[in-house]
Amino acid sequence: MTTSTLIRAIKSRWDAKNLDDFFTNLRGSTSSLPVLCDTEARPSTPFPYCIFEQGDSRTINRMSGAGDATLPETTEKQGNETRQTEISFTVHAKTKPQCETLIDKINQAFKKVPFFTGHLNTQYVTDSGVRSGDNEWQWVIVFNFVYDIAVALNVTE
Repeated sequence: MTTSTLIRAIKSRWDAKNLDDFFTNLRGSTSSLPVLCDTEARPSTPFPYCIFEQGDSRTINRMSGAGDATLPETTEKQGNETRQTEISFTVHAKTKPQCETLIDKINQAFKKVPFFTGHLNTQYVTDSGVRSGDNEWQWVIVFNFVYDIAVALNVTE
């Protein structure tokens, strides 16, 4: 598993929890532009929308495993790494109550419940909102996703 697999899992979870519906119901328009934007939104994206970004990704634990397990399609010995990747979701909306409602929906969709293979935990880090213009609010929520991946071990016999 790579970080790109985590990103695909997040997008799948977003879809499975129908989070787009909560945003499009508040839009009042039938824009074809996406609600969930990876890293940045197009300038014409109507409110509300959400930008998600990957932050730091690091290994927090390594395990050599047990026995003679090998990685699929190889003869390399298998170990495991526990990784932690920070993901932030920033909601852009016209009002503070819209931001609060949408952040709550995102929190409910992603908090603590494993939703992909190897997913161990989702740790809430922080959230905060700020007014960023006359008719614009931004609210960010940050999670650390903790997951196990299989890795090859350098074994000399």
